Amino acid sequence: MISSAKLISLIEKPNRGAVKYHLDQATKDGGTPKQRQFLADLYATPAPETTVYQHPENKVDAAVAGSDAHRTEPLTPTELAWLQRLPADPRDITPDDAIALGTLARTISPMRSPMDAKLVDSYWQPVKRHHDTEQAKTDIANADRAKTEVIPSTALGALVEAIAAEKGLTPQQAHADANDALMAALTRRRNTFDKKTLTAQQRLATAN
Repeated sequence: MISSAKLISLIEKPNRGAVKYHLDQATKDGGTPKQRQFLADLYATPAPETTVYQHPENKVDAAVAGSDAHRTEPLTPTELAWLQRLPADPRDITPDDAIALGTLARTISPMRSPMDAKLVDSYWQPVKRHHDTEQAKTDIANADRAKTEVIPSTALGALVEAIAAEKGLTPQQAHADANDALMAALTRRRNTFDKKTLTAQQRLATAN
């Protein structure tokens, strides 16, 4: 039998891999019918759509990680010409150019080439703010969609069985405890996504 703590963990964070593992275990080891039904229902529940935003700064981080990123030479004439050809609207800058710009801003030394560093940063910051804004909007949308995911009604029966076995109660005696545990888990789940939404909203306000 799956413990009430594990069931509550799956209700709070219904990771499909973990749900499938426990469903297979419950089927193999003769888990209770109500627990098998809940796990099957939870696994069959479509996961909310999640959008992964490709922020160029992530690629910049990967490009300069683990190395002495600062260059010693000033901007070349080719680099200056390239900067001047970049679109004025950050939305029109291609992903590759955004990554190249962010990498240049990260690697040029403000100590050795202060004017060049300031110039590059003046191009990079509007691009970064644009992508910070889009990243925050994506995170808000993902959290909002996750909050709407429905936990199957069979969760209560599965919890009743687990708590009754753990506390030596009849199912009728365990019902109130199971219902309280389920409501608390759902509240914590909503709070988790509310915090993610609030964090993303704060990042959005900062970017704007």
